[in-house]
Amino acid sequence: MNLYLLMLLSHIFISHVIQEWDVHLLEKLNIHHAPIWDAAMNVITYTAAYITIAIPLICLIVAFTQKDAFLRIKAWFLISCLVTASLLASGIKQAVQRPRPWHSYQMIEKKTEGGGWSFPSGHTTGAFALAFAMGWLFEKRNGCCP
Repeated sequence: MNLYLLMLLSHIFISHVIQEWDVHLLEKLNIHHAPIWDAAMNVITYTAAYITIAIPLICLIVAFTQKDAFLRIKAWFLISCLVTASLLASGIKQAVQRPRPWHSYQMIEKKTEGGGWSFPSGHTTGAFALAFAMGWLFEKRNGCCP
């Protein structure tokens, strides 16, 4: 019983420390906000999902046009990784239900049309899933790349 109580108290303490660190970092980033970067960040924000989806689709198109069965398998694997990561991220978002920063902190100015819950980041999840899968599939040790 004491172990469970200790684990619960540790979890509460760690969660509080992480939340304080997170808010402190958020304040620092927003204090040093450079409006000149807003346009560039909007381009990145609005194109990230399209690029993440386009890369595996381009691999699939190249695989079909070149009749490369091995590349076709890799392209479908990339697509399945993205779909799986997106479903997991959506599930975690619904479970955690962390509001967007501008809902919780007055110091944050809303710059985009961000969707529902903020954690985990859909952009980051997709980019990481794609980068990890491509790194694993196309590494030189497999002998598949020149």
